[in-house]
Amino acid sequence: GCTLKNTEYVIGMVVYPGPYTKIMMNSKTTPFKQSSYEKVLNVIVVFELGLQTLLCLVASVFAGLYIADDQKEYMYYSTQNSPLVGGLLRYATFFILLNTLIPISLIITLELVKFLQKFGLEDDLEMYSEEQDQPMRVQNMSILEDLGHVDYIFADKTGTLTSNTMEFRGCIVGPKTYGNFEMQVNQEEESSAEYLVESPDYKRNIEYFSEGEIVRISYSQTPLGHMSCNTGKYTQDNPNLWNFDSQAIHEDLENSCDQLKLLEEFFNCIVVCNEVVAFKSNTGELKYLGASPDEVTLVDAAKMIGCVFLERRPSSVLASCFGSVKEFEVLATNEFSSDRKRMSVVVKHSEELKLYLKGADDTVLPRLRKTSYLQETKEAVSMFSKNGLRSLLVACKDLDPQEFRNWLTRYNQVKAGFSEKQELESLAEELERDLELIGATAVEDKLQLGVANVIKELTEARICVCMLTGDKMETAENIAYACNLLNPGWNIHKISSDCKKEIFSSLSSIYRELNNHPTGLIIEGNSLQKSLKYPKLYEVMSQCKSIVVSRATPKQKSQVVSFMKNKRSVTLAIGDGGNDISMIQTADVGVGVYGKEGHQAADSSDFAISQFRFLRPLLFQHGRWNANRIAFFILYFFFKNLIFTLPQFYFAFLSGFSGQTLWDDWYLLLYNSVVTAAGVVMYSIWDQDVNYKVNPEIKPYLPFLYKENKQRNILSIKNYLLWLAYGVYGSFVVFLVPAKAYESKVLVESGFTDGLW
Repeated sequence: GCTLKNTEYVIGMVVYPGPYTKIMMNSKTTPFKQSSYEKVLNVIVVFELGLQTLLCLVASVFAGLYIADDQKEYMYYSTQNSPLVGGLLRYATFFILLNTLIPISLIITLELVKFLQKFGLEDDLEMYSEEQDQPMRVQNMSILEDLGHVDYIFADKTGTLTSNTMEFRGCIVGPKTYGNFEMQVNQEEESSAEYLVESPDYKRNIEYFSEGEIVRISYSQTPLGHMSCNTGKYTQDNPNLWNFDSQAIHEDLENSCDQLKLLEEFFNCIVVCNEVVAFKSNTGELKYLGASPDEVTLVDAAKMIGCVFLERRPSSVLASCFGSVKEFEVLATNEFSSDRKRMSVVVKHSEELKLYLKGADDTVLPRLRKTSYLQETKEAVSMFSKNGLRSLLVACKDLDPQEFRNWLTRYNQVKAGFSEKQELESLAEELERDLELIGATAVEDKLQLGVANVIKELTEARICVCMLTGDKMETAENIAYACNLLNPGWNIHKISSDCKKEIFSSLSSIYRELNNHPTGLIIEGNSLQKSLKYPKLYEVMSQCKSIVVSRATPKQKSQVVSFMKNKRSVTLAIGDGGNDISMIQTADVGVGVYGKEGHQAADSSDFAISQFRFLRPLLFQHGRWNANRIAFFILYFFFKNLIFTLPQFYFAFLSGFSGQTLWDDWYLLLYNSVVTAAGVVMYSIWDQDVNYKVNPEIKPYLPFLYKENKQRNILSIKNYLLWLAYGVYGSFVVFLVPAKAYESKVLVESGFTDGLW
C-alpha cells in the first residue's frame, strides 16, 4: 500500500490496477509450514493405525474360529453367518471399538494448547519494545515447538543486527578523502562517548519561489541544532549526532579550483539521485522522509555541509547548492533494485544533460571509464569496508542530446506499456556505461543494543549463526567481528572466487582441515550459489560455528536457507525488509523484525519482534518450555490411550470376541475430552522447569540447557517406543488385576454378584 503525507489533497489516477499493482505482482502464496514434532506425530499415527489394524485382524480371526467351532455356550453366536462373514463383521466391530488408539481429540486439544501458549509469548514484557510501543506477535501457532530446536539462524545485517540508524562518517571525492574512520565496535561501550559536532557557517535561511510565492526555509546545520556546545552525549533517545568534521570540504570549496568541480558534482548527485521527500516539521525545520535510511542520511549530510535538497516537484528537484538555488529537471529515473544494486537519474540544468548514478561498487566499477584516481577510490572503499562502513560509489556522465532523445522515446514507450521489468533494466544498461567516477560515500549503521551478547549465547547453545548481507566481504567481516559472530582465535576461511573449480578446491581444503578447533566461513553470494552442488558442503557448513555470506541477493539468501532446511536441520531466518521475505518464508521458523523500512517482513513472518536481542527469551525460555511441554503432551496422550484401549482387546478373550465393550458408553465418550484432558492441558500451558526471572542465577546456563534439550530430543521414535512399552505394561495391570479379582465372584452390598451390568 501507500501512505499520503505532507499534502492537503491529491488528485490521482489508477494506472496499474488489480493484478498489475506492485503488491499483487510481488505477492505469492504463503508456504505451509509443518513443525518437526508434527512430522514425528504423523509417523506415530501411522504406526498406531497399523497396530490397530493388527489387533482387529487378530480379533476377527479368533471370532471366526469361535463361530466355526459352534460354541453353544455362547448364545450370541447362534447365527446363520459363515465364519468368514462373521470374522469380517467382527473386524469392523473391533475397528470401531479400538479407534481410541488414535485419539481424534489429540489434534483439537493440541491446537488449544498452542493457542493458549501463544499468550504467554505475547504477554512477555521482556520482548516488548518501549521505543516502538510494540509487543512481540505470534502469527503461526503450529510451529511453536520448533523454537526449542533451532540448529541454524540466518540473519540479515541491516536493520536486523544493526539498528538501521545511519551516520555519515565521510567520503572520498576525486583523490581526496574526508572524515574520521576509526571503527566503533560496540554500541554499549560507545553510548557514553563524546562526539565532535561541527557548525559550519553557511546560510541557515533559504528563500526560493514555489507556485508563485516566496518560500522561506530554515534548517540546522547539525542534527542537534539546539545544542550550543561542540560536544554531545550519544543517547538511545537521540542517536543521530553529527559525527563528521566538514572543515576540509569547506576549505576546498573556497580555495581549490581542481577539487571544487568534483565536490559540486558529488553533492549534486547526492541531492538529485534519490527518492527522498522534503517537508517542514512543526518547528519549521527542513526534514526528510525516504524509503531507504541510507538515502535520507546522505541527503541530510549534504544539507549539513551546505548543499540542501529543498523540494521534489512532479518533474524536477529544487536544491540550494552552497547558497545558489538550482532547479534540476528530471527527465528519466532508473530505479534501484536488489538485482541492479544501483540507481541513476537523467537531469537537465543550464542546458546540460547529465546522468547521475550511485550504487554498490561491484556493479558500478565495471561501468566506469579509466580515471587517474580510480585506484585511490578503490583503496578508500576497501578502508571503509574494513571499518565496517557501508559505501556507495558516485558517478556521472555527460549525455549527447540527440542520442538521449532517441533513448527517451524508447524509454517512454516501454514505461507506457505493461512491459517486463527486464526491458527497463536493459534500457538503463545502455546509458549506464562509460561513466566518470566522482567518489564514494561512507555511512555507519550502528549495531543494535545487546546483539554481541546474544550471538555469543547462541553460539554457546550450538546454534550456527549465519549473517547474509549484500555488503562487501570486508564490511561483512568487520561487522561479524564487532558482533561476536567471528572470533580472532578461530580458523577463518574466505572464499570469493567465481571459478567453480577453485571454489570446490577451497571447500575440499577446508573439509580436510576440519577438527575440534572453532571454524568460521566467509563466502561471497555467487561463490556460495555455485558451491551448492559440492557434495561435502553440508558437512563443511555444519562444522562451522559461524558463517558470513557477503554480496548475497534475496534469491541467494533463500537458496542457502533451503539447502540447510533440506538436510533435516531446523532453520530460523530473521530479517526486517521486504527483500528478506523469501528467506523468512523458506525457513522452518521465520522471524520478522519491525524495521524502519516498514513491516513487510514482520507481516510475512511466523513471529514478529522489535529487536534482535529478543531472540534470547524467544528461544532459550519460551522455545525450550514449549518444546518440552508439547513433547510431553503428545507422548502422554498416546500413553493414556494405550492404557484405556488395550484392555478392550484383552476383554475380547473373555467375551468370545463378541465385540462387547468393557467400558461404559459415557466413559468412552468423555475419557479424552473431559476425564483426562484438564491435567495434561494445564501442564502443557504452565509447566516451567526453570525460570531465570524467578531464579536469576541460572541465566548464564540457559544456552547450555538449550543445547542439552536439543540433544535429548524428547519427542522421538525411540522415546515413543519406550512410552509404548510403559503403556502396554500399564494396560496389563489395569485389566488383569480387576479380572483376577472378579474370578472369585465379587459380591456387592445387595448380595448380587458384581459384573458389567
